This record gives sequence, C-alpha cells and structure tokens, in this order.
Amino acid sequence: MYATERIKYPYPFNPMQGLVNDLEKPYRQELCLNGKWDFMPIYGAKASDFKKPVTFKKENVAIKIPSPWNVNHFTDGQGGDFTAYPSYPKEWEKAEIGWMRKNVSVPSDWSGKQVILHFEAVMGKTEVYVNGQKVAENFELFLPFEADITSFIKPGQENEILVGVAKGSLFDNHGKYGRRTYVGGSMWGIEMVGIWQDVYMFAYNQVYIEDLFIQPDVQNKKLRIELDIKNASSQKRTVNLDAEVKKWYNLAGRTINESPEQKGEVAAQASLTFSTEKKIVLQPNSTTKVIIEKTVNGELEYWTPETPNLYGLVVNLTENNKTIDKKYNRFGWRQFTISGDRLLLNGKQIFLRGDSWHFMGVPQMTRRYPWAWFSMLKDVNANAVRLHAQPFPRFYLDVADEMGICILDETGIWSSDGGPKIDSDDYWESCVEHIRRLIKRDKNHASVFGWSVCNETVPVAVHVFKAPEELIQKQLDEINRWVKVTAELDPTRPWISGDGETDRPTDLPTVIGHYGGMGGMRKWASEGKPWGIGEQSMAYYGTPKQSSEYNGNRSYESMLGRMEGVAIESYELIKTQRELNASYSSIFNLAWYGLQPLELGMKDTTRPPVADDGIFFDFQEGGYGMQPERLGPYTTTLNPGYDLSLPLYREWPLLDAVRKANATPILPYSGKIEDKKEIEKVVPAVDAIVLYASADSKLKENFENLGLKILTDAKITNKTLVIIDGNNPPTNTKEQQLKVQKAIEAEAKILVMGVNPQSRDFINAILPYSVSLEDRKATSFLKEGTPILLQGLNHADFYFSELIPRGKTAMHYGMSGDFVMKSDVLLRACNTDWQRWNYQAETSKTANVFRSERESKGADVVIASLKQGNAEIILSTLDLSEIALETQSLLTKMLLNLGAAISNDNIKSMQALDTKAQLQKSLVVSLSKDAHSVEDLLSTDFLKGEADIIPQLNTISDNQSWAVAIAENGLFSLAKPERDRTAVAYMSFWIYSPRSLSNLLAEPDMPSLDMFLDFEGGFAVYLNKNKVFSKESVGQAETKVPNIMLDKGWNHMVIKLVNPRNNSQIKTNIRFNSADKNFMKQILSSVVR
Repeated sequence: MYATERIKYPYPFNPMQGLVNDLEKPYRQELCLNGKWDFMPIYGAKASDFKKPVTFKKENVAIKIPSPWNVNHFTDGQGGDFTAYPSYPKEWEKAEIGWMRKNVSVPSDWSGKQVILHFEAVMGKTEVYVNGQKVAENFELFLPFEADITSFIKPGQENEILVGVAKGSLFDNHGKYGRRTYVGGSMWGIEMVGIWQDVYMFAYNQVYIEDLFIQPDVQNKKLRIELDIKNASSQKRTVNLDAEVKKWYNLAGRTINESPEQKGEVAAQASLTFSTEKKIVLQPNSTTKVIIEKTVNGELEYWTPETPNLYGLVVNLTENNKTIDKKYNRFGWRQFTISGDRLLLNGKQIFLRGDSWHFMGVPQMTRRYPWAWFSMLKDVNANAVRLHAQPFPRFYLDVADEMGICILDETGIWSSDGGPKIDSDDYWESCVEHIRRLIKRDKNHASVFGWSVCNETVPVAVHVFKAPEELIQKQLDEINRWVKVTAELDPTRPWISGDGETDRPTDLPTVIGHYGGMGGMRKWASEGKPWGIGEQSMAYYGTPKQSSEYNGNRSYESMLGRMEGVAIESYELIKTQRELNASYSSIFNLAWYGLQPLELGMKDTTRPPVADDGIFFDFQEGGYGMQPERLGPYTTTLNPGYDLSLPLYREWPLLDAVRKANATPILPYSGKIEDKKEIEKVVPAVDAIVLYASADSKLKENFENLGLKILTDAKITNKTLVIIDGNNPPTNTKEQQLKVQKAIEAEAKILVMGVNPQSRDFINAILPYSVSLEDRKATSFLKEGTPILLQGLNHADFYFSELIPRGKTAMHYGMSGDFVMKSDVLLRACNTDWQRWNYQAETSKTANVFRSERESKGADVVIASLKQGNAEIILSTLDLSEIALETQSLLTKMLLNLGAAISNDNIKSMQALDTKAQLQKSLVVSLSKDAHSVEDLLSTDFLKGEADIIPQLNTISDNQSWAVAIAENGLFSLAKPERDRTAVAYMSFWIYSPRSLSNLLAEPDMPSLDMFLDFEGGFAVYLNKNKVFSKESVGQAETKVPNIMLDKGWNHMVIKLVNPRNNSQIKTNIRFNSADKNFMKQILSSVVR
C-alpha cells in the first residue's frame, strides 16, 4: 500500500554458537538440524487425531526450524506487527497439529558412536520418529529433551527425522479448577505450537560424560564437581579422569552489533588442576557418579555483578592413556548464601535491584535482546532479573553470566490466567518434572542466584477459583514439595522463592510479595527471611484515572503524562523497599513499560505498519538459533543495532525514577503533583431555555428529566439560552434559521449539541463562518484553558474511556474550518486513545496506545465557542448517548455554567441501586402460573429465553408488560397471583463495574462482590445471560449469593423469583456488598440501558 525501502540487517539475528564447544572436539561432534523442514499441517484436529500420518502431504512452503508454525499469530495484532515469517501461509495459524520432516545425512564416521537426537524446546505434545521408528515423546514446552537413536540411525546414509507436535490446548480438560495438566507458562507458551528452539544431533564415544554439576563452595574454599559418566557399551570399562580450570575471556567486539556475539576463549595456562590416579570402573550399560574436589587458595577471582569473572572447566576422560571424551562447562567462582534475613554473595551482603518480564517471542529469540536489556538495567543501577513465568532460552543465562546480571530463574508454573488444573494429579507431576529439567539445564550458571518455583498459584486458588480448603491445602503441599525437590537437586543455592505466594504459610525460605502496599511490605520485611518484591506499581495496568492520583490532570493528557504518574508512584515504592532492606527490589516492569515501543524499520509513523516496514534478515541453512525473516515495527522496546535511526532504547519517565531510586545513596525525585485550583466565577441566570429541534428529538424529555424547564418558543433576550439539537435539527429550516439569527442579534447564548453532517447545512446557514466536519472517534477529551462553560470541570470529567462500551465512541466528528479558526477551542479530543490501553492484553497494549498517539486522525475540536458581538455561539460534537446516565452530572454542570436553573430531584431517578447499594428500582414482569414445586418453577422458562432477555420499558413477555417497580423501605412487593395460582416474577437491572471481577490479569487486588436476597421462595440469578446461582429452599431467610463476577463495564442481571405458596405475593429486598468500600463507591446502576 505504501512504497518503502526495506531495511536489511547485515548480521546474524542470533549470534550464538552450538552446544558442542571447540575444546570438546573431535571427541564430541554436532550436527545442527536447524533449517528448512517439510511441513504437514492438520486442520480441524482433535486430540485423538494426533497420530503418525500414513501419508506425508507436505506444503509447498517449507517451515524454517526453529519457529512455531503459528508464530505470526502471536498477540492480537492490535499493537506491534509480529509477522516474523511473511512466507508462512495464513492458514497455518489455524492448524493445531503439525508434522515436520527432514532428511539428514549422517557422517559415515559416526558408525560405532552413540548418536543423540536433542531438542532444546518444543511447544506442544511431541512425538519423534527416526526412519519410521518412534524414539521419543515429550510434553514439556520449555526445556530440552533427547533420545539415544544409535540403534535407529544409518551412518553414511540419509535418515528421516519426523516430528509431530500437537498444541497443548487440545489436551485441556476444562473444569471448575483449571484446564491444563501440563506446565504452560504465560503468553508465549499458551499461544504457540511447534519446534521453537534448536535441534541437534550429537555423536559421542560409547563412554562419555553425560552430565556435570560445578559447585563452588567459597565459604570453605572448595570447588566440587559432580560427574555422571555413561558407559553405553556392553563391556565393563576402566577410565581415568583429570580436569583443568582456565580463565575465560570475552572476545566479542565493542560495537553494538558485535558486543552480543557469543565469542570467547580460555587461557592457555590453567588456574587450577584436578588430577586423580584412581581408576574409575564403569559397569556396562550404566551411569556412574563421580565426585572430585579441589581446594582453592586465591587461584580464582570472584564472580560478582561488578566483576563477572568466568572460568572454563575442561574434564578429560581417558582409557589406556588415550583421551576418549572431553567435557567443557563455563562457571563462576561465587557462592550465594542466606544468613538470617540477609542474602550474601561471597560472604558479603548483596542487595539485588531487578526487573522482570514475560517472554514475548521472536524479538527476544536472540542474544542481542538480553544484551540490550541488561545494558539498560546497568544504566539504571540494576543488577538482577527475574525471567518471568517460563524458562527462557539458555542464552539468556549465558549473557547474564558474561554481563554480571543476577538471575532469579523462574519456572513456567504460572497460574495468573487460571489455567493450571489444580485438581489433577497429572498436573502436579508435570510441575515436579518441569522443575527437575530446569535445574538440570541451568545449574552451572554463575548468574543464577536462586530458583523461583512458581508465580501466584495460591492467590489464584483462593481468589479466582474460590477453591475448597482441601484444594488450597493441596496447592500449599505441592509448593512445599517443590521446595524440597529443588533443595535436593541443587544444595548450592538456598534462595528458593515463590513469586506472590504470600497468602498462606509455606516452607519457602524467602518471602517475595506482589502488589502489597505499605502494610504488606512491612509484614513481609518482618518475617525473618530474605524478602523482596517481584511485582509492584501500576505500570502494567494503571489507567489515567489511577495514575492521576500522583500527577492530576497530566495523567489524562497523554501516555507521557500517565507515565509521569507511574514514575512518581514507582519511585516511592522502590525507595520504601530499600528502606525496609529488601534483598530483591523491583517494580513490574522496565523492559516493556519503562521504555517506549520502537518503530523498527518504519520511517512514516503517521500510518499503520505495512509488510515492507520492519527489519529483514538473511537465512542460513543449518544456522544456529531462530532465523526470522522480519522483525516488525513496535514489537520491541530495544534496538541492539537493527535500525541506525533509532537509539538502543527510548525511555519513559519511569526509567529515570527507577534509576534514582536504585542509586546509592538514593537520589531525589519528583513528589506528587497537585492541580492548580480553579476559582469559579458567578454566572448570571438565564431567563429562559428555548429548544429548537425536530419532533423526533428526545432532548426536551431528557432535559426535563434533569430538572430543566424547557420551552419550544419564547421571546429571546440577551439572557436567553437557545439550545439546538444538532442530531435532530428543526425541519422548518428557514423559519428556524431566522429565529436563530434573531437570537444572535438579541445577544443570546446559542448552544448547538450534536453537530453532524445532517445538521451541518442548517448550522452553517446561521454561522458567520462555516464549520467543517472530519471523521474522528474519541472517548476522552481535554479541556482547553479555563472557559466558563467548563469551569469546575477538568480532564477527569471528560475521561469516558472506562465508561463507554469498547468499540463505541463519544464523538463521531471533529470540527475544522473558518469557524474553528476564529473561535476559542474549549474541548479537544485526547490524542491518546485510552481504550487501546485500558484492560488490553499485555502483549499489545503498549504499542497499541503508543500508535494511537502517532497515527493520523481527523480534527480534534469537539467544543468551540465564537463571540459574535455580545452573543456567544457554542458548537459541540460530543455524543454521550451511550453513557447518558453516567454523564448526567457533567451535563448538569455545563448547563449550570450557562446560567440554567436545575432541580436535582430527577438526577438519580433511573438508578437501580441507592447510595447503600440496595436495589430500589427495577424493571419487573409479574406472572401467575399453575402451582408447581419450586424445582419445576425454576426449571421452566416462562419467557422462552429468560437467560437472554434484555427488556425495555413496556416490553411484552408472556402477555405481560415490563414496568418499573419501586421498593418501599427497601422492600419490593411484586407478583400477586390469581386464586390457586403461583406467583412468578422476573426482575431486570444493570450494574456497572469499573473493573473485571474475574480477570486477575487485568489488574491485581481483585475485589469480591456479594449479593444478599431476602425472600421466602426459590430464585435464580442470571448475570450477562449466564445462570450463576439458584436456590430451591422456601424458608424466609436472607441468602448470600457470593462472588458476583462482574465484567468490566455494564452487566445485566435478571433475577427470577418463584413463590410455591398459593395466593402469596412475592416480596423481596436485595442488596449488594463488598469488603472493598472504594470499589463500592465506583459502582453505577441503571434500570434500563
């Protein structure tokens, strides 16, 4: 659509090396199987369809391994352009099962070797076949698995590798307490399917080192090595072992493109040597554990964040004085320990200042990303990262080792989406196996200071699932089991934490809180354990309304303004954490919310991204790491050299606040910003309000409901307010235009409400200058200056983004033209579309709202005022029809500012709930039915769609009209049956919630809302067309309906009441309550919508 010159990056996307080090060759050999594979997608599949295909029907397009085949479908497409493989057909995104095939030429000299097929990570349930024979299966999304394929492979020939993968969600078992029996992590793991990390084939001699665990014991000056030596032969073997430790040097260049490269060497001279004359006897077809130790007397330099010294361990295995294997592993001479409530590194207390973030797919599938991320953290005085909600690729740990970033290595045991099936034993076993594999992979990294075994599992069980106590106790028992397993597998790291697991006591030796205020932080700091904060601040969820607590009107003006408020809050939070001696301090987060999305490869940001925008990459068959074809604009906040026109990162105010809070000593930062108080002027009262409108206009009725006295004709003076309904202008055009002209001559105030294309000609005929209209939608508006019309109001009053239904608007047209040029602009549409931020997906919201500020849109003027002599003409294109009830007070204030006199009697007349949240008005239909049991009455749908009905006044149901019922002293007296009949009544009303009560991801600290119904009979409760509660008992007692899980926005409730007693009238009172009183104050209600 748009002509643009593509930007091609001349370096490898991921400058990494393979898993066999040069020092290990030729005793270990490696084939990287990355590259183009044949692909066969299966559409419309069920779990039972996951079986080896009889015939392989390959696509015309090859899949580039590693990459999920639905990779272009990551995120909702509303923010960053995540199309990374434009060559992949769109249809692939719908396939939930896929088969991938590659023919591999195996070297002839691999004959007699042990051949291992290794997968770094596959997303989904996996089956692997070699030359038609099944060799492995796997259902672990993030960590390596491998198979010994020695007996299946044919050296010197072509060998077929066939891999089938089924999306994890195919095997979900939906229930009350979750659906996943596998560890799914967060966004990336839940959405993707396919081989997403490298595939290798290794060749070893029959006797080789299968695994090793390097255990620095700095306290006791010991270096301990545990080795597992595999004898895959059928004979007993006797071997010798020796080892050397050599200083590792980073040989990567200093430029932005060279620094992330995996390039290093060890010194020629050993710093430490192990030698053993003892012969090691290996039984056939077995694995033998061997432990060697060495005293360290100053030969090794410490690894610290400031001095990340690394060493290479090279272990030699010999048989009959001949080397048969070499194993290399890098490590750091360092030891993390715990003393009381302190975390120590090499015997000295260390305070970690960190960050955390989810894995966001392709932009993060390169060493260049952690290098840029960690460089930014160094810039803000940070030294730690929690790799959040899933195991990240191992190169993140490699880069952290090299740069001195302390890693809290977190599992994929993440519950915040309500996915884990906590009533399934299979799920708990998957968790333990997941932990085992994570520790096996990452245990030798110097940067890993501890293990985070889970994230928010207990809060979800308690507050989202509302699980019974036995299930909550099961969750606690499993956490304690994870602690025990972790400590057994890795006795060298005492830091074991569960992020946000502070609701109940556990065996966790640390305390890591989420989103606690001052009380929470003081409690966690007092528990006698190392404590910290894994997530805090409103950076990821805070709306302008919430951040305005810290900087007032500035928050509503732009994303910059919102981030200023977030920065002030975050600074105080980190400052408090540090003052309370947190071992780990952080907010959530810097990498995604502290930095601005970057328009990679896109020069014109006034339009949406197109296919030719972005950064493009070359492809190399057999190359290491993922090799995307493209990185699209706004998919990352970091630019490690891709686009020369952009910096490494572009920061929001949050970053500077964290930089100063992290400094030693802590540096000062801005405190709360208060809005300047506006002094309101006295407005002379008008003598009359005259409305000019068509017969179809509802404006007169609406104004009268507000308490206004409205005339349709009167003598106009300089004290008259003339209102014109722009949505329904007068039909007798010339006569009315003449009246308006005379009103202007009489120096009256003229207010035109709802200017639109249908009324533009009528309006232009009365204006001294013409007005033009441009398409423009907005849900938030900014006041200009201090106009009389808007005095006493501010940006918050015109912030409708959380009130108006998503997809709707409070403005269809912006004004331009000569009228606007000559007039005073009173109200403009906010340049930021807050609905593209509020409560949106984390993967897209940052770029979505940022783009809303940059991309072209129509004129923003929504209210403008022109003085014509002493007359004033005010034009408005505001359309508040979707939120008429919610904006009654706003409209009332504006009319008062024009001099109108208003009675307040009717302002709350259509609210369903009173100020104490008791139901006072409802739409009701009363029926009289043949006598039946309560069970039968509740199960019979008398309305032929009682769950789905959304009645209005006078709607006919079962030959009866819906009407407004008003409670007397809180008590409704409803259906009164005919003789020998049973009363049935339906009540309908609406409740507005400012936030979701079911989605913990939208915002933490979720309140709970209960309904209490006092009624002698049975009843059923429908919420948004779903039955959420039913009770058949007939005793007179107040019943609690717990956990009314409102959605954000307006929610429709229908209550069905049945009285089994013949001739008895239905009487009831209904009220709502929440422990969160602030939440209760924000609830709105309405009888009809």
